[in-house]
Order: sequence, then structure tokens, then C-alpha cells
Amino acid sequence: MADEKITSGRAFERFISFSDAVTAVAITLLALPLVNIAAPQGEQSIWDVIALNSGAIWAFAITFAVVGTMWKSHARVFQSIQAYDHPMFMLNLAWLGLIVLLPWPASLYGTSGNSVHQNGAPLAGAGLFYWLILAAISFLLSAMSIHASRTPGLRDAAEMKNHQGGTVRGAAVRGLVFTVACVVIGIVSLFAPIVAEWLPLALVPIAIFTDRYQRKQLRTT
Repeated sequence: MADEKITSGRAFERFISFSDAVTAVAITLLALPLVNIAAPQGEQSIWDVIALNSGAIWAFAITFAVVGTMWKSHARVFQSIQAYDHPMFMLNLAWLGLIVLLPWPASLYGTSGNSVHQNGAPLAGAGLFYWLILAAISFLLSAMSIHASRTPGLRDAAEMKNHQGGTVRGAAVRGLVFTVACVVIGIVSLFAPIVAEWLPLALVPIAIFTDRYQRKQLRTT
């Protein structure tokens, strides 16, 4: 009965293509708040405009980098499997739903950052909301990785022989680490918004460490 619920072949290829297309559209929409930034007025220079909208620009840069990293892990997971079942479909659909939603909290977070940089009050809870959405996206990616690792029928036998089983386990660990990091940054944003804006730089060594862990899994699996 379990095999009857597993979908592979052309349908699986469409499943991946749809996921890639949705992610591409969502990551493109992240730039819309920047498109609406007004041109320099009067004696303003382009640098004045950038300074006044630095929060929105920083939010775009962070979100683009994080989503790009998560999409890379998403791609690695789906390169190591050959089919999907209903739980995987629902997890991926939820992941895509949050990816599509992300431009909204990113815009709120950018607006909040603009206010802080202009010595105003931040939009209450905007940072926490934004980072919790990212945490949920990362957690769902980890859940997909765990499900793939525990469902042999989804994985390709040839790739498992080539040690690709370690890919999904590595992605699961990576997702959980990023989930915790995003939650921490979100909590810090409530009390120290300026500090929280720089904390995402810590995601760089975290990404490097987890990437090395994934490669180690490939060698030892």
C-alpha cells in the first residue's frame, strides 16, 4: 500500500519544476520595495536615498542570501530522491507557501529598519515576525529532509549507493541549526534592533560549518 502512495517519473519532475518556479518568483518579488524607493529630491544625493532606505536594502540583502541558501539545501534534498508521497507534498507546499509570503514580512522588517536608522521607533514585532517566518521555512526544510531519510521508497537506489543518503541527513541538521539561529535573532530584535540587524552575519560561519558537515556525511555514509 505504501508504494501506491509514492509518485515518481514525469509527475515528480513537474513537482520539482513547480517548486523551483515558485521560489524564483518569490525571490524576485523581494525587490519590489526597492523599486518603489523615490529618486533623490532637491539637494539629496543617491547616497542620501540609500541611507534613508538602508533598512529596506539590508532586509532585501539578508532575505535574498538566506532564501538562496535554503533553496540550495532544498535542491540537494530533491536531487537525492526520485519520488514524493503525500507527507512530502504537504511539507513542500507549506514551505512554498511561506516562501511566497516572505516578501511581506521582509517589507515590514525593512520599513522598521528605515525607522530605526532615522532615529524613530521600530515597528513593534516586525523583526520577530520576519525571523520567525524564516525559522519556519528552515524547519520545514529540515522536516522534509528527515522524512526523505526515513522513507527509502523516495530515495534513488543508485544515489544511495553513491553516499547520497548523507545529503538528506546533513540538510536536516542544517535546517535545524538555521531554525534556532533565526529564532534567536528574532528575539534579540525585540530588545536590540540594531544588534539584530548585524547578527545575520553569524549565519555565514554557520552555513560554512553545516556545509562541511554535509560533505562529511557524504564521505562517511
